[in-house]
Amino acid sequence: MNASNWVVGALVMLGVVSTPVWGEATTAADKEQASIEKKEQKQQGKKARPARVTFLPYREMTSLTEEQKAQIVEIHRRYLDEKKKLDEAEKAEIQALLTPEQVEEARQVLEQRAAARKTQEAKPQKQAAVETEKTD
Repeated sequence: MNASNWVVGALVMLGVVSTPVWGEATTAADKEQASIEKKEQKQQGKKARPARVTFLPYREMTSLTEEQKAQIVEIHRRYLDEKKKLDEAEKAEIQALLTPEQVEEARQVLEQRAAARKTQEAKPQKQAAVETEKTD
C-alpha cells in the first residue's frame, strides 16, 4: 500500500472523507437537494386540486374564487406557522423562569389533561358500541 492510499484509508476511517455509496447523498447540501428534487417530483405527479378553506366565515362563503381561496389558505397557513413559533418562544421563556420541580409539575399537569381528554374522547365511542350491541 503506497502512502497516498494509506492517507485516504486513514481519513475514511476517521470519517473525514466519506466514500459515497451509489445513489446516496454525501453531504448535507446533497441531502437537501435530493429532498427538494423528491418533493418536486411528487408535485409534478399530483394534479392541482382546488384550495379548501376550512375555517369560518370563509368556508361558508359561496362567492369566493379559487384564487381567493388559495390566497386565504396561504395567509392562514403562514399565520399558523408564526403563531406556532410564538407559542414555542413563550413556552421556552416561561420554562426558563421555573425551577426543575416546577417544570416537572407542569409536565405532569399536561399529561393528566391529555389523559382526561383521551377518556372523554373514548366515551362517545364506547356509548356507540353499547348502543350497537343493544340493537343487535
